[in-house]
Amino acid sequence: PTPMFSLSLAAVMKVAPAHVPLPSQSLWSATSSAEAEPLTQRGLRFAREQYLPLACFQMALVRGTADIVCQSHQLLPLNTAHVVAMAASGAVISGAGGALWLRHLERRLGPCRGPRNVLLKSGADFTCWAPTVITLNLLCVSLMTGHSLEDSFETAQIHLPQLLLLEALIFTPYNLCQFTHIPAEMRPSVKACCSFLFSIGIGLSC
Repeated sequence: PTPMFSLSLAAVMKVAPAHVPLPSQSLWSATSSAEAEPLTQRGLRFAREQYLPLACFQMALVRGTADIVCQSHQLLPLNTAHVVAMAASGAVISGAGGALWLRHLERRLGPCRGPRNVLLKSGADFTCWAPTVITLNLLCVSLMTGHSLEDSFETAQIHLPQLLLLEALIFTPYNLCQFTHIPAEMRPSVKACCSFLFSIGIGLSC
């Protein structure tokens, strides 16, 4: 080869990088890293990123399913409007509202680092949130299924004490466990799964 060609070739070899990673290699590396992430960490990250939508969906599913079971147990024809009302109130009031309430408790009282904090959160949940959410659920389901405002208030007034007792029996022990052992981002999801029996109680009340 000519001297000029040799000089040009040497210059190119000197400037060119020794190794250029292929796009597929970078993609494979990212995929491998994602797969290496523990399943529990991925679940916690998903619950944190989809905090409100996940709470709404799960509570709507639980409430709607519980109402179908309730109506089947009573040997009644399926009242679709009642199922939709239960699912809708569950998604908005108990799902979104409950998730925001738990987040508020966590920000207001801080992480649970001892029995006193756990008892404060459990007490606040029962005395402040429980009467509110039960009353709102009873009112909304009654109104959405065609009852008057007066009848809806009467229904809420009659059934609130019984549902508060059911709340105490189910969720007081659960809250002691929830605020001690369950990560904050997972609490709405776990509570939705535990509220099936309570949802049947609401369905029977309105």
